[in-house]
Amino acid sequence: MKSSRYIIPVNIGQGGYLLYDAFSRSYLSLTARVFEEAFTPGGLVKVDGLRQPLFMVLRDNGFIIDDALDERQQVLALKQASRLYSTSYGIIVNPTLDCNLRCPYCYEKHTHGTVLSDALLAAIGHHVELQHAQMGFKRFDLGFFGGEPMLRPQQVVGLIRQTGEFCRKQDVEFSVHFTSNGTILPEDVVSALEGIPVSFQITLDGNQSQHDQVRCFADGGHGASSFALITKHIGQIQQELPQAQLNLRLNYQEKTFDQIGFLQDFVATLDWHRVNFSLRKVWQRAMTADMLRSVRRFALGLAGQGFSVDMGAFGVGGTTCYADRLNSLLVNHDGLVFKCTARQFDPAHSVGRLTPTGLVEWEISKLSQYLFAATPQCCLDCKLLPVCPGICSQSVMEAADPQQLCNMEAGESIESRVVFEYKLRTAMEKARTAVA
Repeated sequence: MKSSRYIIPVNIGQGGYLLYDAFSRSYLSLTARVFEEAFTPGGLVKVDGLRQPLFMVLRDNGFIIDDALDERQQVLALKQASRLYSTSYGIIVNPTLDCNLRCPYCYEKHTHGTVLSDALLAAIGHHVELQHAQMGFKRFDLGFFGGEPMLRPQQVVGLIRQTGEFCRKQDVEFSVHFTSNGTILPEDVVSALEGIPVSFQITLDGNQSQHDQVRCFADGGHGASSFALITKHIGQIQQELPQAQLNLRLNYQEKTFDQIGFLQDFVATLDWHRVNFSLRKVWQRAMTADMLRSVRRFALGLAGQGFSVDMGAFGVGGTTCYADRLNSLLVNHDGLVFKCTARQFDPAHSVGRLTPTGLVEWEISKLSQYLFAATPQCCLDCKLLPVCPGICSQSVMEAADPQQLCNMEAGESIESRVVFEYKLRTAMEKARTAVA
């Protein structure tokens, strides 16, 4: 037996240590005396000579492992396997690049009047049929992006019905996902989703006052509040689509949390069984110590109400980004095929084109960059490797020095993140147990 290489010890004061093993995802609390007995200062277990009860606890929680286990190779194998996973297939569709909002941090070029044609809709259907004939996948995930996909309800409903019916006949699991600004929720889309597993990612930018200053209507809005529309539609989704899951993404910057308490009335209307939060810094802003403290305080408040809170770069190891998976692609309204949604949809970033017959004419050299992007050395050496999704492959391809692209926020240590994630999980579990 040997020590796990992914143990992170944190001296939490008052004679105690919190230990986290990223490979087994286990936490342990030890007194300083027991820690010094069992561990080196760097966090490796002193396997030889341990008292039997302590040895058993450390072994059962993954801090002591078999000599033959190569944890790093297993992590890398899992990541590569997820890229080549063949029992599921996913297509994201941009029905349009038009959008009814103009958000200052958006990277897309909104193209007015763009729309997915009937011919391309049919080609997507042919593509799904061809892929199923070749792969025999057991699950199909249909996603919508943009632009704002709800601006084109006819195309959205058509794709849901076309691919959903095919999956029903082939006994394939079917699900739908929307990345939407939440200001539009057509009745015919809601009707088409009845009984179908569906999820939504909808973004907020603080309380109503803060949000409406950022999420502005393209036509000026004529006095309308985008926050009011979004929260109304979130309530409608919870009521009319009981199977729906919601990921509420809160984009934050320097002043977001100064008056965030006003958001609590809205949070009180949400069901933590079906709603989770993702907290993301606006990408053009640099993280500050005050911002980090504020977002953590807000996250703990949400967890204390039972909500699952994701702040990125923790807990999703063993998987890769959808863009890196062989069996995932994005079809733009013009037929160009992409892998990543976090780039402008222009020909320079495309990896192929969907033909009328449903075949994709791939640019193999571009596609292979996603599938076989190298893992930077800084990631290979990091103790969070098993639980971190890693640096975005698109960023690795574009960066002069990928070593500078760590997912940890500036000024955030691994040890402080481990303690925070422990507090977050404990607060959530306590809240959920209290109402069980």
